[in-house]
This record gives sequence, C-alpha cells and structure tokens, in this order.
Amino acid sequence: MVAEGRENRTQKRLSRYRRSETPPPLVLQGRDRQIVAAVAQHRLLTREQIERLFFGTTTRANFRLQKLYHHKLLGRLHLPTVRGSSQAIYFLDRQGVPVAAEALGVQPAAIPWKYKRREVGPLFLRHLLAVNDVRIAFELAARSQKDHELLLWLSDQEARDEYSWGYGKKALVPDAYGRYRFGDRVVSFFLELDQATVSAKRWAGKV
Repeated sequence: MVAEGRENRTQKRLSRYRRSETPPPLVLQGRDRQIVAAVAQHRLLTREQIERLFFGTTTRANFRLQKLYHHKLLGRLHLPTVRGSSQAIYFLDRQGVPVAAEALGVQPAAIPWKYKRREVGPLFLRHLLAVNDVRIAFELAARSQKDHELLLWLSDQEARDEYSWGYGKKALVPDAYGRYRFGDRVVSFFLELDQATVSAKRWAGKV
C-alpha cells in the first residue's frame, strides 16, 4: 500500500530476493517519484546508476529501491555473472506507471511501458545500460555546471528517422539523439555506441 504520512522505521525487514505479498505501507517521497520517472525515461537502470542520479550512499539507495520493488512500482532483474553477485537492474512495473505519468506531466497511456521488457537478452541489456551511462553523464554535467542543460534526449525508438539513399530508403537508427546547452551555445548530436558486437561493415554503414 502506498500512503501519505510518515513511515515506521521499525517495520519488519524486507527480503532481498523475494517480493513480499504484504509489504509495510510506503510513503512516497518526492525523490521516489523522481526515481520512478527516471526509470520510465531510461527504460532500464542499474542500482549504481540510480545511486549516481539520486543518492549519496549505497545503503540509502538500496533501502528506497527495495521499498519501490516490494510495492511493485519498480521491477528488477539480474544479468548472469561468472563471479560474484550481479547488480540489480530496475524497470518500470505496473504500479509505477501512474506515478511516472504524474511526475512527467503526461497521461499514463503515454508512458512507453511493457511488462515483458524484463524478458530481453543480455546483449541488449548491456548496450542499453551503456547508452544510459552516456545519458547520465550529460544529466549530471547539467546539474553540476551553471548555465548547462540537457534540453532533449530521444531513445533509439524515438530518434528513428528516414532518409533517401541511392535507389531506396534506408532507416537511420542511432542509439540516441541529444541536444545540450552550455551558455548560449546549443549542440545537437546523434549517439552511436559500439561494444564490438557488430561487424566493421555494418558499423561503417551506420556512421
């Protein structure tokens, strides 16, 4: 249950591995709403990425993310790892859609959300998270620098564009498109991030 008011800090400890069927009441804070909205915008974010955006300590990040997970505002998955424990990756869950919509000032139907997004391959996950690292770098730079602002960021789906080439049409599908302001200058750019997963011929065709 999501409620208004103050949380009881002495409530029972939530499991790290299994979602509770009866979690203690959650009081949504302003930062919680921002986190849910950010996950909706980025599609997938690791705990470390969320920590960089919103927290000063790992302990505090884990505490809030655990609550958002148990209340089904965020879902999570883990990438397979050879050694050690893998870091949680968060995606927007069903209960988080109206929260994200309100925070972003849009209708819930406008939130690009599908529950099956958790069922994606490791290559896609790693690539999207790497693209999000670039986006986060711009977002943090804009926060820390006076007169800097990330004016626009479009995902690969949003940035899709068609242009004429040769005898037919070819789809230009960058990994992202951004527009960044520093001072009185505005720079627009396409992002194409290579993790050595495509052939040289295909890469040359994209850039």
